[in-house]
Amino acid sequence: MNKHIFAHLVLLSIFLFFSVKSSAQEKKGPSLNQSTKHSLGLGAGYSTGYGISYRYFPAKWGVQVNFAPYADNQSSVYSYGLSFLYLLKQKQNTSLYFYQGNHLLHSKEETMAFWNSPSQKIETKKWINSLGFGIEFKLSEDIGLNAMTGFASYSETGLNLTAETAVYYKF
Repeated sequence: MNKHIFAHLVLLSIFLFFSVKSSAQEKKGPSLNQSTKHSLGLGAGYSTGYGISYRYFPAKWGVQVNFAPYADNQSSVYSYGLSFLYLLKQKQNTSLYFYQGNHLLHSKEETMAFWNSPSQKIETKKWINSLGFGIEFKLSEDIGLNAMTGFASYSETGLNLTAETAVYYKF
């Protein structure tokens, strides 16, 4: 447990270092993403969640939400993702940002009964948190491709690398 707390503190320190350093260099002016604050698309990531993705990025700070439901007669899986974004640098066709990802993976499953034994219901919840960097490539005026990587804290294996991706339509 102490290793997880230490890992989270190290990742939080790195995040604060970069956000304070970048905000000290920030120039006052109009919003960087003024014309396209909202984005809707599909995202897939170990630590940011997967499924339908909405992103609100009005200026330096932004937020991303991912959600995917799946259910049938015997099982269900729900992916909930909430990530916080901080813009580090923006060029004409690319943007570099820092992200902090949070993913809750909730699943329920009913096992098959054999030899007249009752079926068993299994429910699991996995929390995954991460810190890392992302790059958005502007494919057209309204379409962006995002690739993110960093370190994630997995409940089963501890700290490890993670990868995320998303495609967005901006409006």
